[in-house]
Amino acid sequence: MTYFVVGAGFTGATVAERIATVLGEEVLVVERRPYVGGSAADYRTDDGLLIQRYGPHVFHTNSARVWEYAQRFATWRPIKYKVAAQVGDQLYPLPLGFEAVRRGAWARGLGQEIIERLTEVYGRGARVGIRELQRHAHFQPLADWAIKYIFRGYNEKHWGLAFEDVPQSVIARLPFIVGDQETYFTDEHQAVPVDGYTETISRMLDHPKIKIRLGHAINGPPIWWRGDRIIWTGSPDDFFGEDGALPYRSVQFDISQRGLRDGWSAFHTVTNPEHDGPTRATNMALMNGVEDTPASVIVTDYPSAYKCGKNEPLYPIPLEANIRLAQEYASRAPKNVWFAGRLGSYTYLNMDQAIARGLALFERIKSA
Repeated sequence: MTYFVVGAGFTGATVAERIATVLGEEVLVVERRPYVGGSAADYRTDDGLLIQRYGPHVFHTNSARVWEYAQRFATWRPIKYKVAAQVGDQLYPLPLGFEAVRRGAWARGLGQEIIERLTEVYGRGARVGIRELQRHAHFQPLADWAIKYIFRGYNEKHWGLAFEDVPQSVIARLPFIVGDQETYFTDEHQAVPVDGYTETISRMLDHPKIKIRLGHAINGPPIWWRGDRIIWTGSPDDFFGEDGALPYRSVQFDISQRGLRDGWSAFHTVTNPEHDGPTRATNMALMNGVEDTPASVIVTDYPSAYKCGKNEPLYPIPLEANIRLAQEYASRAPKNVWFAGRLGSYTYLNMDQAIARGLALFERIKSA
């Protein structure tokens, strides 16, 4: 029996590697892009700088199992990923914390009192959703300011939705920190691969039982796949030849070399919460560990609607109607087909979650 893995991102590569290594079975990996890596794909410039094609990717996890697995295929450089939001001429570190209270004109000189009350109500170090803060009379001015200047414009641009329609699960990804947090993530392991994500996934797929076909788009499974086992990490509607039925958001990435704006050298990524313009810009020199440089390659994100055949489906839009439609597609899948990955499961996944799901899916396949 042959296994077909459609998509060479972290989920597909994990499943393919496990099938080949543990089961000793033949695997054909088919990828529509001319390179492996999925949305984590990168490339190296002539002067040696690794450029992440699809915006910033920092591998972060608290899972010892996932971290052990990832270390098999790469040497990892620790990173303290720092993000800020540009509001006027001010840079506010993200996630928001006490620094936003200290600087906020809305606090009207009551910053320290608000900090003490936050600590008393939630406890130092707590991660509190911004909509939870909005329901508390003492913290409503803080929440209203954050929604107006940090959350609303960014999310409306990114998702193409009114802020009130953006699911709570999405907004909760960026909580308010009751305290001062230096980095964007808090996971035990935070790193980037020294040789890049594309090279890492190439090593995962470097097995005599695995064959790779790049630059090969598939619209629905050919008849000759019947009876074989298929791991499909593309969109479920595409599997049935109905590409475009499930909505996604896309992003156009501008990659250019230019000087840094004031204050940007302290942050890997700076977001733009205004309603117009890009959502964020990332300093690739700093992502490579090169500090104190006056210029860098900047990757800037411009979100847009996904248009079948015109751009990339990158972000599932997690509205209830869309999730139900994705589940309907999953229920129609033949028993020899598994939908997986960010697109296939219609779920936002970090890279460690993609590996974890790939490992879990392999266990299901092994016992099927």
